[in-house]
Amino acid sequence: MAREAFPRTPSGLVDLTCYIPYLPDPPEEVPLSLPPSFNELELGWKRHHLIFKGDVWREEGVALQDKEYPERALFRSHEYNQLIMRPWEELKVHERYQEHIEPESIPETAITGNLRDFNSIDSLVVASFGRHVAMQPSTFTDLIVRSGRPRAWDQLSATEIIEFFEGSMEGALDQLDSTIITDHQVIASALKRASMVTKDPMLTSIADQRLVENPYVYPLKVRKVATLYSLGCAMLAKNFGTGRSKKVEQLLLERVAA
Repeated sequence: MAREAFPRTPSGLVDLTCYIPYLPDPPEEVPLSLPPSFNELELGWKRHHLIFKGDVWREEGVALQDKEYPERALFRSHEYNQLIMRPWEELKVHERYQEHIEPESIPETAITGNLRDFNSIDSLVVASFGRHVAMQPSTFTDLIVRSGRPRAWDQLSATEIIEFFEGSMEGALDQLDSTIITDHQVIASALKRASMVTKDPMLTSIADQRLVENPYVYPLKVRKVATLYSLGCAMLAKNFGTGRSKKVEQLLLERVAA
């Protein structure tokens, strides 16, 4: 029996509604992230890339400067293009749907637009968390000590830092409310899952507003708190021309390498 092709959104991206029958767990019970290495069957969870096979999308064996489509690898590996699901449910998906998705089957405009939307989501999440930390630094003492305190904190007042992050949030929200490629439910799910990581009331409120009409949350993989914090430090450094600690720099390098 021939396998079915994955249904697509009007832009050409995979339509995630086809996955819902294979995601039986309540979203709030699905892990937000998984360890770097683990036994999938013992843990009972796995990361599922919506776009596969990876070697084709990564253009394996081709030097970075010679890659014809460098955005494809990022598109495939991005957190928001991964679901956390049961391994036995993933097998059912592979039994029903096509073996892999050809890069040519997704328009470059959809890939570029999808990454742009994901960048806007990240900007919103990072800025909201940065604001949250600046408002309640004592709550995040361990994180700050472990990851490094950005120099901007010593050069700017708390009010200035909070206002900067609030302005960044407004800019990201404007981008997400403009023309987008990514499905509304995917954006809302990414924001909701991220709010479960950061526990930021403002981000939770923003996500909940976007889930009013349809409360379903796709169990997307999301960034860890340490990564969000380091990206917030980088956002401050880029805007104010201040440096960041070696520890934060290392975290950013590790993020890029991953």
